[in-house]
Amino acid sequence: MDFQCLASRLLYKKPSMKKRLIFLLFVAVCVSLCLVTTDELLSQRGMKPIKVRTRAGQEIELYKDSYALVVGNGAYAAEGMNPLKGAVQDVEEVAAVLEKHGFKVTLKTNLTKAEFDRAFAEFVLKSGKEKDNRLLFYYAGHGHTRKSATGENLGYLVMVDAPLRHQDEVGFELKSVDMKSLVTQAEKIQARHALFMFDSCFSGTILNARDQLIPSESISDNIQYPVRQFITAGREGETVPDHSDFKQAFLDLIEGRAREPFPDGYITGEELGFYLKYQVPLYNPAQHPQYGKILNPKLDKGDFVFVVPKEETGTPSPTDSSTVATLTVTSTPSGAFVLVDNARIGQTPLIDYKVNIGERREKQVTVSLELSGYKYRVANLTLREGEKTPWEVRLEKLIPRMATLTVTSTPSGASVYVDGALIGETPLRDYKIDTGLARERQVDVGLELSGYKYRAAKLMLKGGEKTPWNVRLEKVPEVQKAVVPSGATPEGMVLIPAGEFQMGSNDGEFDEKPVHTVYVNAFYMDVYEVTNAQYKEFVDSNPQWGKDQIPSRYHDGNYLKHWTGNSYGRGDHPVVYVSWYGAMAYAEWAGKRLPTEAEWESAARGGLLGKKYPWGNLLDSSKANYRGGGTTAVGRYPSNKYGLYDVAGNVREWCLDAYYGDFYKSSPRRNPIAGKVDIAQVTRYFVDAKAPRVLRGGAWNNSRSALRVADRRRFNPAFTDNSSGFRCARTVSP
Repeated sequence: MDFQCLASRLLYKKPSMKKRLIFLLFVAVCVSLCLVTTDELLSQRGMKPIKVRTRAGQEIELYKDSYALVVGNGAYAAEGMNPLKGAVQDVEEVAAVLEKHGFKVTLKTNLTKAEFDRAFAEFVLKSGKEKDNRLLFYYAGHGHTRKSATGENLGYLVMVDAPLRHQDEVGFELKSVDMKSLVTQAEKIQARHALFMFDSCFSGTILNARDQLIPSESISDNIQYPVRQFITAGREGETVPDHSDFKQAFLDLIEGRAREPFPDGYITGEELGFYLKYQVPLYNPAQHPQYGKILNPKLDKGDFVFVVPKEETGTPSPTDSSTVATLTVTSTPSGAFVLVDNARIGQTPLIDYKVNIGERREKQVTVSLELSGYKYRVANLTLREGEKTPWEVRLEKLIPRMATLTVTSTPSGASVYVDGALIGETPLRDYKIDTGLARERQVDVGLELSGYKYRAAKLMLKGGEKTPWNVRLEKVPEVQKAVVPSGATPEGMVLIPAGEFQMGSNDGEFDEKPVHTVYVNAFYMDVYEVTNAQYKEFVDSNPQWGKDQIPSRYHDGNYLKHWTGNSYGRGDHPVVYVSWYGAMAYAEWAGKRLPTEAEWESAARGGLLGKKYPWGNLLDSSKANYRGGGTTAVGRYPSNKYGLYDVAGNVREWCLDAYYGDFYKSSPRRNPIAGKVDIAQVTRYFVDAKAPRVLRGGAWNNSRSALRVADRRRFNPAFTDNSSGFRCARTVSP
C-alpha cells in the first residue's frame, strides 16, 4: 500500500482516534527519514554548510554551498600546438580533492570555445546566484598573451578548437577566452567569494598583484567582504610543464601535506597565492606564479577560505594495524627531500625510510626526490610488506647558463636594466645575462634615458642564445615649467606643520585599518582645488596636454570632456575630467607635485585628532558640497583649521601614491608612500605609472561616508570623470 492510498483511507473514511495517531506517527517517521537522507545526500555531494571556529571560540558558518568548475584542455586540434595530456589528468585529481573539501564539482575536459562559454555562463548564473556560496574555477591548458595597441598585456585561455594565432589571428580571437571578458562575467557572480586558478601562463592587467602576505586578525575579517581572486601558474612567456608542479603544490597545501603560511587551521586565497608564488619556483625555477585580486574596489577586500583537514594526510606513522615496507634510496646527494605520494617522509643522507602501506601486503606508490640546483626525479615503485625496495637514483646537477640580450634601435646613452639592476649603457649592444640553473629565464628589461619615455618589457632569455630587443625610445612630452616666485610661503599655499597623527579608521572600510601612527615632514598645500582657469594656463603653456593633443594612453577618452576645445565655462570651479597623468603634468609645470596619501590626510584633518570629518564627528551639509547638483566654486564652504577649503566634498582629489588595500598593515612610520619608490621616483617617471592611484576627500555626488578624512578610493591613472580633480603640494626646502 503506497502513502497516498494510506492517507486516503485514514483521512477520508472517518478513522478512529487510534488510526489517526498511527498515521501521524507514520508521517513523523517518514519526515525524519527524509531529513536524514537529505542531510546525508548533501554531505555526499559536498553541499553541507562549511563552518569554522574562531580563535575566540565562536562558530561561524563560512559558506552555505560550495561549487567548483574544473576545466582541463589537452587535445588541441591545431597542428603545431602541443597536446597537454597531463592537463586532463591533473584536473581529474583536482576535482577529486575539491569534492573532499565540500565542493559540488563540475568537471569539463577538452572544451571548444562554444562549450566553454556555456559551461562558464551556467557556473556564474546558476552556482553563483546565492550570496553565501563560494565558487572556485580551475583551468589547466594553454594560455597566451598578446600586446594591445596601447602596449597593455591581454591574457587568453586557449580552447581546443583555436588555431595558432600567428596563422589565423581572427580565428584565434574567436576561439580563445579573453581574460577581460572572463572578469566581466566574474562580476556577475552574486556569491560573496570566488577564486579563479589558472594552471597556464599569461599576463594581463586583471588583478591587483601582491608582493607580501599580512595575516588577518580573525577569520571573520576574511569572510565579511566580497572578493574575486586570481592565481596564475606563471608569467607571460613562461612554459608550464605537462607535469604540473603548480597543481601539486596547490593540493599539498589544502590537503595538509605542506605547512600553512599561518598555521591556524584554514587557508585563505591570499595565503594560497603567496605559497604558490614562492613554492612552485623551488620545483621549477622557470615558473613564477602570480596572484592578486580583481581591480574593483567593491570586490577586493574579502578572502576566499579553505578549511584544512583535521586528519593527517601525509604518510602515516606505522601502527599495529598497518603493514610497513622499507624504501632504500641510494646514490643521491645529501640534503635531497624524499617524497612518497607527494608527502615528504625524510631527507637524505638517511637511506632507509619506513613507509606505511596500509592493510595491504603491497602498494604501488609515486616516489620522488627534490633538491635545489638539481633536476627533479620521480618514479613509480611497488613497496612490499616487510621487504626493502631499493631505488638507486643519481640527481643531475643543473648547470648555470649564460644568455645574451641584444639591444638595438635606441639612442646612445640609454641605461639598460635587467630585473631592476643596471647592467650597462648603450651603444653597447650585447649584454651577457646569467639565466641561473634553468635553461631559460624570464626577465624584466628596461631602458631609461633623460628626456625619453622609459621602456620596459618581459623577455625570455635562453642559455647559449641571443635574444634581440628592438626598441625605439619615445620623446616624453616636455612640460614647460611656470616661473615660480621665491618666498617664505608660495602664493596660494599654506604650510602644513611636521608632526605625528593617527592615520586611518578602525570604524571604516577594510583598507582603512589598522589605525597607525604616522609622522610627516612639513610641506606646503594648495589652499584650493586646482580650477578650470588655472588648468587652462597650464594647457596654454603646454599644448601637448590639451584636450585633443594628449596621447591616448594618458586618459580614458573623456579627458576635459566638459571643455569645448580648450575653452571652459566656469573658471572658479575645480577642473574635472582630468586623469592622474594630467594632474601630475600640471603639478610639474607649477613647480609642485601631488601630495602623498599621508600628507593629504594630515592636511585634511587640520590638527583635529581622531575626528571623522575635517570639522568634527557630525555631518554638516553647510560645511561641504556633497548633496548632488555638480561642483561649486572653490572656497564657497568653510575651511578647516589649516585654512584648506573643500578637503571634503566638491571633487575627489588625486594623490601621488599607488593604491594597496593592505598598505596600512605594513606602512612605514615616517613619510610613507605606497610602493617601493620615493616621491622623486614617482614624479620623475610618472608617465610610466600603471598601478591604480589613490583619491581622497569625497565629491559632490558621493555618499556621506566618502567625506570622511580616512576614506580611501582608487582608480586607474588614466581614469577621468566629472567628480575627480586635485590640489598640489610642495616639499619644504631644507
